[in-house]
Amino acid sequence: MRTAAARPSCWTPAAPEPTHPDPAPASEPRTYHSSNEEKPLSSPSCIARPTENGYAGIYVHYDGVPSVQLPFLLTAYAYRFKGDHEALASYLIDIDEIGWEHLGDDLLFGAPDPIHNALANPDLDYSPRMTGVLTQTGAPAERMEINESNAADSEAGWVYVLRPEGIEVISLALGEDPAHGPVVRWNHSPLTQFSDHPVHWPAPTRSSRGRPSTTLAAQSVPARTPRPAHR
Repeated sequence: MRTAAARPSCWTPAAPEPTHPDPAPASEPRTYHSSNEEKPLSSPSCIARPTENGYAGIYVHYDGVPSVQLPFLLTAYAYRFKGDHEALASYLIDIDEIGWEHLGDDLLFGAPDPIHNALANPDLDYSPRMTGVLTQTGAPAERMEINESNAADSEAGWVYVLRPEGIEVISLALGEDPAHGPVVRWNHSPLTQFSDHPVHWPAPTRSSRGRPSTTLAAQSVPARTPRPAHR
């Protein structure tokens, strides 16, 4: 699921220099668009870790909605990273590149066949890093840390904070509170069909902060429809 979203206006197209083989056919290269060009469909998000004042994390361009990000993060935590949320956070956040194009099937390593088959997409076989992005001056774009202070002004519509107790889901669409959201516990089923509507992910009241609880914006379903490729 993706909605139309603009690319930061300071970024212009550049020839990609992937660190992994590109699964896209040669006739359909990935490109990055400036603000005056036709935009690809995207739903930007941020994967973050908690900090003393809120959170800090990295940009993910595609598939940022809860129905895609949460199943991948829950599965990666449970199987590839064997319950180590700090290792998961380090894998996704502590990279040199400015961000990720999308989360991919490398996060599904070790998952049981029913989960892997429900989430995997043969056209999106890994998590590709964003490379070769230039500013309007032609200089390499620098990585921007997204945090609770600048998230509302970023292109991200969702923030996923990897906390010890679970994933805090912060919707930036309603403009209410860019620093808080409900928490999906780590033991939640990755086959849950999570809602993508921001109204289902309200920020907790001030009195309930510090007592995260699993959001009710989900309904378990027996199977999932594989997500479509971007291209």
